[in-house]
Amino acid sequence: MIGPPDSRSRVEESAAEPLDLHAAEPAQHAEQRAPTRQVGELEAERMRPYLPRAFQQHLLDDPAGPYWIAEGSAAFVDISGFTQLSEQLARKGREGAEQITDAIGGSFEPILAVAYENGGGLLKFGGDGLLLWFHGEGHAERACRAALLMRRVLQTVGRIELRDAQVTLGIAQGVHSGRFHFFAVGTSHIEFLPVGPAWSRLVAMEREAGSGEIAVSPETAASLASGSVGETKGPGVLLRGEAPGDAGAWPLTDPPPVPPEALVRCLSPAVRAHVLDGGGAPEHRPVTVAFIRFEATDALIEEHGPAAPGAALRLQWTARRRDAAGMR
Repeated sequence: MIGPPDSRSRVEESAAEPLDLHAAEPAQHAEQRAPTRQVGELEAERMRPYLPRAFQQHLLDDPAGPYWIAEGSAAFVDISGFTQLSEQLARKGREGAEQITDAIGGSFEPILAVAYENGGGLLKFGGDGLLLWFHGEGHAERACRAALLMRRVLQTVGRIELRDAQVTLGIAQGVHSGRFHFFAVGTSHIEFLPVGPAWSRLVAMEREAGSGEIAVSPETAASLASGSVGETKGPGVLLRGEAPGDAGAWPLTDPPPVPPEALVRCLSPAVRAHVLDGGGAPEHRPVTVAFIRFEATDALIEEHGPAAPGAALRLQWTARRRDAAGMR
């Protein structure tokens, strides 16, 4: 099932030349580019929700730039229980697929609404996990406030009781604040990759959190009132108490005006075709999936910097190989 990020972080509109889709592309890979048909405004709007707003803003600010660095806070939200629910419903075929789709939508929508109301934006879905980005004034407080409120919301919407399946969803979260690396690389398409030491530190926080816990890094904790943090756990500390920061909703804005020809190049060929064809009904089907883990990117970035040719080429290679399975 393919689901759009529909990210809603704050952005500032700026004018830019249309994206040069072939800029900085190695000549030896130019022949591997997948053909891209022309798309109109309506088709472009169909694809726009699948691209994080942080990525869209970069396409305006620095269309040919392969990377950028931003200050902010990121939250990694892992929701458990959907695998169990899917296994219970799989034997019901299309009816079960529709039920799991409704259950996922009914759970994720109110959780994402909390993130959006606190100025967060969705960067990636990872199975049943969410990668959220907060930047601007008070980003650490807003990220932690959203984490606490998302946990509270799941206590209400996370009890799923169907005729043939019952499950109570769990949630574990990690939050880290600092300077984060973002990459926009690839040949068959431009892939958005959050990669680097700060993201690895975020993952370490989430791994430390048990079900119902929110582990924040010391960098995040330093921006919070002392009453908001509790005991130390591993490399982080646990968040507790009332949600910090201002309770007022963060204003939503229109998406950046990225040209259609730029948007179409930012989805992998398989996903692009699926979206432009109008998507499809949810279903369960037998598939073979490969998960490939790449390591040492943090050391490469720390030693040579994000602009190092080796780092860019390795990340481009990753994006190309991920195309093979039609994955984002």
